Amino acid sequence: VRLFLVLLSSSATIGIFGAFGTYQLRWGMLRYVASDRRRRIDTTIKRNVAFIFALSRSGMPFSEVLRVLSRHTGVYGETAREMGVTVKDIDLFGTDLLTAIRRTGERTPSDELEDFVENLGSVLRSGNSLPEFLRDQYEYFLDEEEAQQRQFLELLGTLAEAYVTVFVAGPLFLITILV
Repeated sequence: VRLFLVLLSSSATIGIFGAFGTYQLRWGMLRYVASDRRRRIDTTIKRNVAFIFALSRSGMPFSEVLRVLSRHTGVYGETAREMGVTVKDIDLFGTDLLTAIRRTGERTPSDELEDFVENLGSVLRSGNSLPEFLRDQYEYFLDEEEAQQRQFLELLGTLAEAYVTVFVAGPLFLITILV
């Protein structure tokens, strides 16, 4: 009876930990995939907005702009793949452009793309100038990217100063003091 109780409690404990670990692994993998997609979308959205701006400025209808973008996923990356889902939503399910764009904003893991698509939908709904909006968005993304690069360079400068202080000047200073 004692051996049976020990085996029962140990197998129950192992089963509970195994189930909990599997549950955490399953959701952790999904979080990892979503964060990887978010990073890839955020990386490619800047050049995609520039491409959309160039095509819309030429007078091409916006649904055709999205089709052209979605055809070139190898060049324009994950954001083009997201817009490809929007195009499939329009072509296969017969939804209108505004609803498909709204759905894209709801399902994307990227906050930047969600904001862009939400603003794009309101511009399309209101009838404002699409090329002007896209130019403003392109300039906004350029400014933001420049600020991120400046911040990264400042971090590199700080790390370089710390390296020089700790590994170059510090030992020379200690040797001078000890001598």
